[in-house]
Amino acid sequence: MHTPVTVCRRQSRRGERGFSLVEVLIAALIMLVVALAIIPLFTMAASSNLQGASSTSAANYARDRLELMWQVPFSDARLTVTAGTTVKSYEYFDAATNAWVDLGIRTSDPVWPVAAVWRRVTTVRQFNADDLTDAGALPAGTNVEIITMKEVTVAVQNARFDAPFGGGKQLTIRAYRAA
Repeated sequence: MHTPVTVCRRQSRRGERGFSLVEVLIAALIMLVVALAIIPLFTMAASSNLQGASSTSAANYARDRLELMWQVPFSDARLTVTAGTTVKSYEYFDAATNAWVDLGIRTSDPVWPVAAVWRRVTTVRQFNADDLTDAGALPAGTNVEIITMKEVTVAVQNARFDAPFGGGKQLTIRAYRAA
């Protein structure tokens, strides 16, 4: 008697679903190109966020000082010119103490300490309302009844000029206060 022989035939793989190695490599290459195109956008977004935060800090530090100068009386020592036609006071923000350090009124720029993250210079000039030009700034010792306006300028500068992503921000606010 004859036994039937079973012939095993391999099924053709053409009907099966899946990806070949070449298709996977091409898809990975396309994804790599897209990812490399998007990475600069994230870097630019991070840089813009840091620059915006630095600009906001500069504006807030200048505004805080100007508001303080508006709260003191018109004849307060911080608003009084004691020599020449201007008075300048210097401060710096110390990150270690998280506070402003007052360097006082000076006739020349100070040597800023290494800890100075932000620098703030407040300049006061006094005028008579009839002459608000630069030449019209009244010198120290002028009769207080003649002084009707005080110009307060607050300049804030980030001490990190070479910092990446937005270092070196500077902002100046100028306002006039009447007697």
